[in-house]
Amino acid sequence: MANKLTARGQIRLLTFMGVFIYFASYLTRINYTTILQEFIDAEDVPRQSASLIATVALVTYGVGQLLSGLLGDHISPVRLIAVGMGVTVSMNLLLPFAAPHIGSMIVIWGVNGLAQAFLWPPLVKIFACALTHDAYDRAITRISIGSAGGTLATYLFAPLLIRLSGWRLVFYTSVVIGLVGLIVWCAVLPRLLRGISFHTVRRGRAAPVNESPQERRLSTCLMHLLPVMIATIAVQGMLRDGISTWTPTLLTDTFHMENTVSILVSVVLPIAHVGCNLIVPAVLRRVQNDAFRGVCVYYIGTVVSLLLLALFGTSGVVVSLACLMGVSGMAHSLNVVQTCILPRCFHATGRDSFFAGLLNASTYIGSALSTYLFALISDRFGWAVTRWSWVAVAAAGLALSAFLLLRVNRARREPSTAEN
Repeated sequence: MANKLTARGQIRLLTFMGVFIYFASYLTRINYTTILQEFIDAEDVPRQSASLIATVALVTYGVGQLLSGLLGDHISPVRLIAVGMGVTVSMNLLLPFAAPHIGSMIVIWGVNGLAQAFLWPPLVKIFACALTHDAYDRAITRISIGSAGGTLATYLFAPLLIRLSGWRLVFYTSVVIGLVGLIVWCAVLPRLLRGISFHTVRRGRAAPVNESPQERRLSTCLMHLLPVMIATIAVQGMLRDGISTWTPTLLTDTFHMENTVSILVSVVLPIAHVGCNLIVPAVLRRVQNDAFRGVCVYYIGTVVSLLLLALFGTSGVVVSLACLMGVSGMAHSLNVVQTCILPRCFHATGRDSFFAGLLNASTYIGSALSTYLFALISDRFGWAVTRWSWVAVAAAGLALSAFLLLRVNRARREPSTAEN
């Protein structure tokens, strides 16, 4: 049996490093979407052209998740994360120099999306191999604090940096923080994880994993339901990133705010994100630690929040932001359950990194689609229709999740029925 980190200090250090590297990765990934409206106005480029840059990055990120997941099961995940962070720092440095040439920016930010993909699947592999099951479940959900913190920092400081020296300063600042994260990662992780084995796949075959028969049956069932699971996660990605990307523009167009003010006001969304993520373990306990029931609960909350936004979203900035906070909190909590907890259902296959990459890729397939789609709908039909389209998307996700839950529950009952 492979060695595990058991000392509390070691587990806390590993968790902190995961949070910190994910914080740095978010700063260097969502900074473009944060300054999107300012870039459009400052460089006088069409909205759809500017959004295409973000869309391509999301596509390469999603595709890269699959490649990263495969590699993470075969070679050092610590090294993969270092390479990915190094490339993303370089792309963040290059992007401001390429503006306003859309073609060059698409290539650079597309490479950045691919590089960013080399973080999450290897990170799941590291935590799964280095920690016991209980420690994994506690630690992996805390990684979302890094993404929430990165989002919060970007929304908070981007307006200040834009006012100080323009949108390019946002990227230069991100480069510095990303470089610090890379250096600390390379200095700490090799020593901390010395003696931990990550090579669970040899010659295309996964090493056997000690799991109960029920867990193996669940893995088999989910393999057949994988397309449905992917669809539910893609819908979550559409809601999580599509809505957050266009929130500053929605506020600007609806309430006639300045771009920097709308970005600064949007800082409340990551606050909701952090708050809701912190209570995910408590919510899961209320549904008997059934991740599939938890997904349905959060989809119901998302639908309700979006209905309120569609009905009352023009009543005022406070009302609109309250609804958007609900949407952000629900969607990000959905992401935690679907990309942190659900991959554990496939642990019996021995391919933690691959399934973590596949499920996370599904999120960004939806994200890539929504970034361009919602821009198109808002341009042609206005924000009222766009808000109702969000309701329809969330309702579709709820229906698919309910179907998945029913099928999983049926599979869970089958063994006991057969025995009787």
